Amino acid sequence: MTYDFLPRVDAALFLLAGDPPISEAELSFLRDVRKFVEKIFFIQNKVDYLDEAEREESMAFSKQVIEETLGANSVVIHPLSAKKALLGKVRGDEALLKGSFLPQFENTLNNFLTKEKGKIFLRAILKGAQKRLNEEAVSQKIELQAIATPLKDLEEKIRLFRKELETIQEEKRDNDYFFEAETKRLIDRVDHEIKELKDRQLPALMEELRKTADEKEELDVKTYVETLEKTLNEGIVRAFDEWITRQEASLNKEYARIPKKFSDRTNEIIDRLLETSAQLFGIELERISGDEVLKEERGFYYLMGDRPKFFDLEGAIDFFSRSVLPKGLSRGHARKKILKKLPERIDANCGRVKADFSRRIRESFLKFRYDLNQKIDATAASIETALERAMELKKVNTEEVKKRKTILVSRLEKIEAHFREIEALLDEINRESTPFYKT
Repeated sequence: MTYDFLPRVDAALFLLAGDPPISEAELSFLRDVRKFVEKIFFIQNKVDYLDEAEREESMAFSKQVIEETLGANSVVIHPLSAKKALLGKVRGDEALLKGSFLPQFENTLNNFLTKEKGKIFLRAILKGAQKRLNEEAVSQKIELQAIATPLKDLEEKIRLFRKELETIQEEKRDNDYFFEAETKRLIDRVDHEIKELKDRQLPALMEELRKTADEKEELDVKTYVETLEKTLNEGIVRAFDEWITRQEASLNKEYARIPKKFSDRTNEIIDRLLETSAQLFGIELERISGDEVLKEERGFYYLMGDRPKFFDLEGAIDFFSRSVLPKGLSRGHARKKILKKLPERIDANCGRVKADFSRRIRESFLKFRYDLNQKIDATAASIETALERAMELKKVNTEEVKKRKTILVSRLEKIEAHFREIEALLDEINRESTPFYKT
């Protein structure tokens, strides 16, 4: 469950026990958490089981091990006695509550929720804005340089740019093929898991149904049918419903690995597009960190939609006879029908669930792929437009060229001013904020 939520987490409370100290399993999980989470609060519980010296020793050990794991040197461990905190709250005992260390941690957490969380969100947005401004500045500078470039040289530079653009478009198509391959892999996995389910679980579930039918033969017809219905509802339906929950969790985990890889590839393509253009016209390109920007896309990391209900119970039992028939005939009729119809219903529902999962996987991939391709296309279009404008200006008089240069210079000055404003804001936020591993 925690792994499913990790990409959406702004802060984590990482709970440790006072005795025994932090384990290798916890450290392994911490390494995974660190990849996704901006802020981690370390809480060491059960400190009431230790005296003061033991508590300090245990917390110091946990601090050292965590710092070695994270490569950090300012981890803070918050002590806590959840037991004392509960008793203090229930009894209204302020001294007991204070001795639990809960109020001290609540103050720290409240400070984060009211101040720090907003800074984390703002930092991601500001970094994204810087990247957009930087891309816009490149297109403005290209146009400015292109205007000053002799026509013959400009035509050659445009030719080289379009040649590079063809290569980039080919890479974008390769990205699409990789997306298709990942989509097929996940859909094939659903196929495999459905087959495994049928081969492994269905015989056992069918046997459970037969056993119930045999054991309840002495019941009257109405109760007999109701008992079979209950077996369906409480046994088979539950089993498949749990299977879907596990599959969705597993698919979410698999799917979460993919967008980061493709986001990185897309950012590399965009960066190379900007670099090629900048080099052709002798423009200095300002580097903006890509990792911060990718956090904007974390919402794409999930399969969206309602979880499908697997088994159509009403459809499974509509063949039962509810009329008053001779006891043996009616009971045997119900038994025969359910054992015959149940596998058919299961097959039909397996197909429906496969179609649902497949649709949701495809839609998730298509939306994410579309957004990535739009970023590449927008960058390419911005540079193309700048070059086309420059070519058009070769056909007009000197006065028009001067006006255009003045407009471009003014825009660049505004972009630079906004860029530096954002940089100052980021510096201020970074000075006031604590690193992800601190409290």
